[in-house]
Amino acid sequence: MRKIRKRISSADLSQVLNMVDKQSLIEKTANSISYDITLANPFLREQNLDGHIICYKPGGKKLLLNRERPAYGMNNLIFRNLDIEMGLELNWGKDSGWNSLQLIDWHFEHCQFNPSSPNMATISFSWGGFFRFYNNEFDFGDSRAMRSWLFSFESGSSVLFERNDFKDSSMQMDCVVREEDSGIQKLSWEGRNVFLVKDDSYYEAMIRKNHQLPETVRLEFSHSTYRRSLGLSAMCFERNKNIDRMYVRCKTDHYVFKGINCIKHLSFDERSLSLPSLRSIYFGSREKIDPDFGSSLHHRELFLSLKKYGVEKEDSVLVDAVNKHLDRIEYYLAKAQEKGLLGSDWLDYWQDRIRYEWRRLSSDFYRSWLRPLSFVVLGYIGLNSLPGLWIEGLSVSDWIAFSLRSIDKIPFYTAGLQDLHGSAYDNLSPSSKNWLRLIGLSQVVWVAIWGFALSKSIKR
Repeated sequence: MRKIRKRISSADLSQVLNMVDKQSLIEKTANSISYDITLANPFLREQNLDGHIICYKPGGKKLLLNRERPAYGMNNLIFRNLDIEMGLELNWGKDSGWNSLQLIDWHFEHCQFNPSSPNMATISFSWGGFFRFYNNEFDFGDSRAMRSWLFSFESGSSVLFERNDFKDSSMQMDCVVREEDSGIQKLSWEGRNVFLVKDDSYYEAMIRKNHQLPETVRLEFSHSTYRRSLGLSAMCFERNKNIDRMYVRCKTDHYVFKGINCIKHLSFDERSLSLPSLRSIYFGSREKIDPDFGSSLHHRELFLSLKKYGVEKEDSVLVDAVNKHLDRIEYYLAKAQEKGLLGSDWLDYWQDRIRYEWRRLSSDFYRSWLRPLSFVVLGYIGLNSLPGLWIEGLSVSDWIAFSLRSIDKIPFYTAGLQDLHGSAYDNLSPSSKNWLRLIGLSQVVWVAIWGFALSKSIKR
């Protein structure tokens, strides 16, 4: 069944959200707020938007986003199958006076963002929260101008981009740090949003646990127990494609790149990868960064910085993944050196070239264990079928029996043939036996080489 899409301007969408916020609010006092986001659903049905804007509280089993938190929290605003016609800037929350909409999780799923500008568009949120972009399209149309998206979030926010198509446009990630009103500071404490007010001996903390109504508790701890968030809480990219350039110019507590993102050019602000503000990085070994080697030296420097961070944090998984990316860059740099078969350094060049070509072909720089395993098995059983060229009457069952000889007899190719076909093998001419000995030696070398590639890919 084809999903029905709806086109809406950003101005009209903002008016709808203003009404959703008013419908959701139950009571607001100086110290507390109560709301129910689902109270806005009747209004959305009246506007024929209930299939595209959903105010949702999950029940039963939750869909998992990752092991750290569910995809849908307790209160969610979900946008689905919308074609959003936006101007130069889409700034949600600015001067809106929203109450409940700033306390919930925002999800954009299967939407298309179409800016009026052919050059650059901005999507910003004027509060800290959780924002999820899943399977959307960011499309400048037929424009061949700059085509750049700027995403801006408040400090403490957690952001996920998953399976989005950026249509060969660029993206920048920015963060805004603001001082909270009335002396209240918004901090990051054990992965949760905490609002702290200092008095003589205590800190009063309103902790939004699972995005339910905040609960006021008293905590007694020193300044070292918490730290102020000067950037995003988490930034996750998973399976996004067609990103021309990505520039991360804000600090983040946690970076995650997984699921094979396709990015032609990746850059970080020099402060974004600095210690001690950065707490963790996960960078998958299969990420497609600069697939055409357009900026190989730039990305070599970037991966060396990531490797340095991994060494300092004793993160062997990150170091191993980065080494695979560096191997790929070294392959390109070795390949790019034009050398002929003559000259004083041609042997050194071809040694490096063959070494990196072997790593690429055998196991995709030790990222694929299936490829060397397949070559081990196929080469082994294929070479076991060649004796049929010299020994008449060799049946399929004989070939299977020969291939299933015990492991300790695999290196002894001709001895195995003699055990299975004694007289037939003994009656062969010396030249035929020599050919079979050569095939047996080739099989040993084949299994050893591909077995080495298999062991390296499994270990790494």
